[in-house]
Amino acid sequence: ILGTMNDIDRSVESMDFAIRRRFTWREISAVDTQEEMLQLLDESIREKAKKSMNALNDAILNPDYHLGEAYQIGASYFLKYGLYANNASPFEDLWANHIEGLLYEYLRGTTNIKNKIDRLHSAYNDTIKH
Repeated sequence: ILGTMNDIDRSVESMDFAIRRRFTWREISAVDTQEEMLQLLDESIREKAKKSMNALNDAILNPDYHLGEAYQIGASYFLKYGLYANNASPFEDLWANHIEGLLYEYLRGTTNIKNKIDRLHSAYNDTIKH
C-alpha cells in the first residue's frame, strides 16, 4: 500500500500519529517528483512551469513567511495547467484558482498577508514573463 499525506494538514493530526506508528514513512519533497511529473506537460510550457515552481518554492523558504519546506508547492499543482491551457492567461488562472488560496491558508493568522501573497505572486510570475 502506498499512501500520500500532506503533513501540514492539522485536521488529521491524531490519525496521522496513529498511522505513522504503524507504517514506514519516506518524505518526498516538492522537487523530488518535479521532473517526472512535469514531463506530463506540453514541452512548450514545461520549462516555464518548472521555473515558476522553483521560484515560488524558493520564495516560500524566505524566513519572512515562517513557512518552510513542508509548505512548498508540488508539481501536481502545475499539472492543473491543462485546465486553463486554452485561456488567455493560463498561468495566472492556475495561480488564482489553485495556488493563491492555498498560500493564503498557509499564511492565515500572520501579519501582512496581502503583502506576503503579492510578493509570492511576484516570484511565481517573474519567471513566466521571461
